[in-house]
Amino acid sequence: MAKHITAATTVITNPPTAAAEIDRVLNMMMRESRPVYVGLSVDIAYEMISSAPLASPITTSLLQNNPELERKVIAEILSKIERAAEPIIIVDGGAVRHQVLSEVNELVELTSFPTFVTAMGKSGVNEELPNFGGVYGGAGTHPGVKEAIESSDAVLWIGNFPSDFNTGEFTTDVKEEITIDFQRFSVKVGEVKYNVAMKYVLGSLIKELRQKSVSKSPRNVTWNPFPVKTFSDSVELKQEFLWPSLGSFFRPGDIVIGETGTSAFGLCDSKLPKGVMMFNQTVYGSIGYATGSIVGVGQSIKESGGKWKRPILVTGEGSMHLTVQAIADMLRWDLRPIIFVLNNGGYTIERLIHGKDASYNEVAIYDYSALAKALGPAHPAKYHGPVKTCGDLTKLLKEPGFGDAGCFELVELVLGRLDAPGSVIKTGAAIDEFNKAKVQKTVPGG
Repeated sequence: MAKHITAATTVITNPPTAAAEIDRVLNMMMRESRPVYVGLSVDIAYEMISSAPLASPITTSLLQNNPELERKVIAEILSKIERAAEPIIIVDGGAVRHQVLSEVNELVELTSFPTFVTAMGKSGVNEELPNFGGVYGGAGTHPGVKEAIESSDAVLWIGNFPSDFNTGEFTTDVKEEITIDFQRFSVKVGEVKYNVAMKYVLGSLIKELRQKSVSKSPRNVTWNPFPVKTFSDSVELKQEFLWPSLGSFFRPGDIVIGETGTSAFGLCDSKLPKGVMMFNQTVYGSIGYATGSIVGVGQSIKESGGKWKRPILVTGEGSMHLTVQAIADMLRWDLRPIIFVLNNGGYTIERLIHGKDASYNEVAIYDYSALAKALGPAHPAKYHGPVKTCGDLTKLLKEPGFGDAGCFELVELVLGRLDAPGSVIKTGAAIDEFNKAKVQKTVPGG
């Protein structure tokens, strides 16, 4: 399996060439921004090798584009923009993962084009800008966002990542002929693909636009990308109330990890302040990854020299069950995460796809108030909950010291077993229909 996703692999068997071989693989990892594997057998693990290669730094920059080809691509992009009446920008996962966010945000502010993100591109753009339009995810998208994107006549799609969850089960509707598709090593203008690195193309495009302002009156964002519904304090906690409320809790310097499923979709409805970094996983659907990931986030925050502040995890109780032991590491390394656990009686997103009342979508019941004591009894921790009503959540978010306790904090959010963000409900239905169609194709006479 690894060969399909790795940029390079090596198995070290010859100590004299080991350093060069390791450097080769590491250089490839940095250039491709993809995983690599280095295999090291036990019998040579302690062999001494030359330190001379350490004098040569790992190459982290991309090869420069062919200047003539880059100029051609820039000219075609500018021509497409000039001919368009309603150009827009979509910032996707590839922009976040391939280090072009500084260029992207400069482009967004320079052009004032209506700008959108996908679930995977969340936090890639300053959501406080007046031209920020919201999150695009196909069928489950806010009507204003969907209409603006799908009626546009020029789409600058930066880091397009068309996976199933990222596209609302392939329900996005943007025509190829109007799209400029920016990828790490290529830019596709309409149907023509050019082998140029998007980072340099974006940089050159920005230089051109500074000298030659785009004569456009971009469509105004007249809708609220993050609509808020009000509920009385006594109403049971609902997803419609949870996600906009959670947005008010985030602040610059936070790193937020959204678990696969309901959490990742729900966080798309939370407005992020400028300076928040968020990651979710809309590629492999690997539930449980987020609880382990927050350990790495906590360690990186410690080493960031104050740039980053709080590690925040948003996960479901079913997903947390897979990697709950990581809480022990959070406590013993004093990483001080703030964890929001959606306790909705099982795998809600799976219930909405298939098996609404099936026993296989149920999970064991935990006592979340006792988790920290069980997994790190010698370390300070705080439990908040269970949060059962809209009023409970409002009170907690206003509580002095919440989120700044200086220790592990866990919030238990009790939600209805079939309550989910609208995007989850629509995507779940799309996945169910997709699966049924596949079955019908494989069944004789179907």
